[in-house]
Amino acid sequence: MKKNLLAAVLIIMLLGTLVLAGCSSVNASVDQEPTSVYYLAIQEYSESEEDSYVLSRKLADMIDEMSEGLLKIKIFPSGKLVDAFELHKGVRDGIIDAAFSNPALWPVTSKKAAALYNIKVFASEGKEFIISEESWDKLPDNLKEVLKSALKECGF
Repeated sequence: MKKNLLAAVLIIMLLGTLVLAGCSSVNASVDQEPTSVYYLAIQEYSESEEDSYVLSRKLADMIDEMSEGLLKIKIFPSGKLVDAFELHKGVRDGIIDAAFSNPALWPVTSKKAAALYNIKVFASEGKEFIISEESWDKLPDNLKEVLKSALKECGF
């Protein structure tokens, strides 16, 4: 009799453990995957032009708000990471992810030049935003759309 009672208790404990394990795995599959935050290092193109500073901050704030904090922009002043005349090479070489550029300094809006440097160019008259294809490709589609929308609102 004691053996039967002990066996029954063990079976109940085993079933209870299986039920609890099953419930926890069901909850795990319902939970959403953790969300990653993406960062872009951006360098301004000129310390002497206030527009570069204002534009950088405006873009960073817009992107943070529009992406609900999933895309963060780290802004570096002109010359901090690469010389102002080396922005395209800095983006190409992965020193910075992206940069604001003045097309008057070195226009790269042609598709040939962008392809040579492996960069994506957003441009309007008098200003450019360049981003490496590698940095662009790492962004999920929804954050690419956020970046495009923010650039469009900034006049690119």
